[in-house]
Amino acid sequence: MTKTDQESMLKAMKEQLRWRDGDVATISAMADIYEEMGDEEQASALRAAAAVAGRMNKSRLEAKRLEEEFQGRLKLVFTEQSKLKKECPHPVTQYYPDASGNNDSTTTCLCCGADL
Repeated sequence: MTKTDQESMLKAMKEQLRWRDGDVATISAMADIYEEMGDEEQASALRAAAAVAGRMNKSRLEAKRLEEEFQGRLKLVFTEQSKLKKECPHPVTQYYPDASGNNDSTTTCLCCGADL
């Protein structure tokens, strides 16, 4: 591969990384090209960056999994709250009139927080 070809490939790979942040395969391929070009320092830095990117990708997946788990649990909590609000006899309520005079007034149970 000529030096011009290598530089063109590196430029294309750099552009690809802009759209696929942390793409380990692209970073590793860039390291291979720099190694082929004799730039061991840049190749070594890119290999280290590829390792970091791989760990970062795992971390992002774990964060996504935790977020999905949290959202599922949160949905269960809100479902339980909804059931509890239906069980409440709403003995103490507060009327909140709409200051503008429209029909947006509401009555809220001060015990469970349900809008009635």
